[in-house]
Amino acid sequence: MKTPGSRANQATIETLEVRRLLTAVTPVISEILAGNKNGIKDSFGVNADWLEISNPDPRLTADLTGWKLKLQEHSLSFRR
Repeated sequence: MKTPGSRANQATIETLEVRRLLTAVTPVISEILAGNKNGIKDSFGVNADWLEISNPDPRLTADLTGWKLKLQEHSLSFRR
């Protein structure tokens, strides 16, 4: 029978293994503004829809060459 304070009733803590991101950079869509009627204007003074892609690891370069954002038959290439 277990009694209070016995070793069988004590909680133990285990350390977890080290977690690391893979070396490949996976860009993340961090912000989206769709249907922009009265919000931020672009460099042409237009209230355009936009999205922000962030790089989760600034030590590595995310290469978006050849990536496209597609919506049905429309396609948008990424620019720098």
